[in-house]
Amino acid sequence: MNKQLAVTLAFLFSLFFLNAAAAGESLSNTNPADELADRLRAISSLKGKFQQTLMADDGELLQESAGDFALSKNGQYRWETTEPFAQLLIGDKDSLLLYDPDLEQLNRRRLTDSEKQTPLFILSSPDLSIAEAYQVSKSEDTFRLLPKSVSSNFVSMDIKFVAEVSVEISVLDSLGQKTEIRLLELDVNQAIDSTVFEFEAPQGTDIIDEG
Repeated sequence: MNKQLAVTLAFLFSLFFLNAAAAGESLSNTNPADELADRLRAISSLKGKFQQTLMADDGELLQESAGDFALSKNGQYRWETTEPFAQLLIGDKDSLLLYDPDLEQLNRRRLTDSEKQTPLFILSSPDLSIAEAYQVSKSEDTFRLLPKSVSSNFVSMDIKFVAEVSVEISVLDSLGQKTEIRLLELDVNQAIDSTVFEFEAPQGTDIIDEG
């Protein structure tokens, strides 16, 4: 799996917005893992735009991208990069497809066990297991997740809730590289047409089916 896809899977879990909290309603749990679970449990769907950067361990900018996304609590997701080049990722809890229109190529495959350990598959599941998978702490509006599994795809993840319009997420990997993403123009708990999570490759597309 290439670096860009691994990073995308690492933060596609980002459905963190809670209307009640934004309105000033207090949460009953004081434990950070429980509070984060409460926030996530209130989300059934999320869609909007994203801006993403990848930084080297010395702070050098390695990559920038932007696009649109949609995510459903049943595990379905769509992550469509529009800048600087087009790429489409659609998947669920068991499989994914990656379409590159420039290469006219579509890859379809089942997810490995290690890929299913990414936050996407834990936090977009109806059965949240945050406390089992992560050590969670909180500072002001930011939650920090430290994976308990040594085979995790990341070292730490910070999730910052920002007012009512954006969410900021920062993922640090084992090489010291940091991925930062901002979620913008969010629609929360709005109905998403099921066709959003479907894709039919154009005629002439080279389809690689890895099972």
